[in-house]
Amino acid sequence: MSWTDPRAEIEALTEHLREIRHDLHRHPELGFEEVRTQALVRAWLEERGYQPRNCAETGLVADLHPHASGPTIALRADLDCLPMHENTDLPYRSIHAGRAHKCGHDGHTAILLGVADILARHRESVRGGNIRLVFQPAEEGSAAAARR
Repeated sequence: MSWTDPRAEIEALTEHLREIRHDLHRHPELGFEEVRTQALVRAWLEERGYQPRNCAETGLVADLHPHASGPTIALRADLDCLPMHENTDLPYRSIHAGRAHKCGHDGHTAILLGVADILARHRESVRGGNIRLVFQPAEEGSAAAARR
């Protein structure tokens, strides 16, 4: 596989990432309640050599090259759901009344986990700085950006 053409690696991850998205969709968590989601994300990152740290209570931050002297580029995904019912027949619909992923945050999280995987595999090819992965809790109007 190649850093300049990771398509085969991405294709190999696609089904697993879809399963993660469906799992997150099935188990939505409101802002600052993303405990299960945070644990899932933490485990994924740690398995790939990251050292994630908590931020804003139920969020996470992880750096590809934490001690790099160059610039840092941040990539962000949101973790929380909306306080609303899911009225679908999807096999992976929310199992929690009054909570649903209706804005795609489950997809955003799965995508960033895929990016984290590919970056970790090619860590030595990424030079000249750092890539910071930010998994933000409570994006839906709960002022998570103000919390540390």
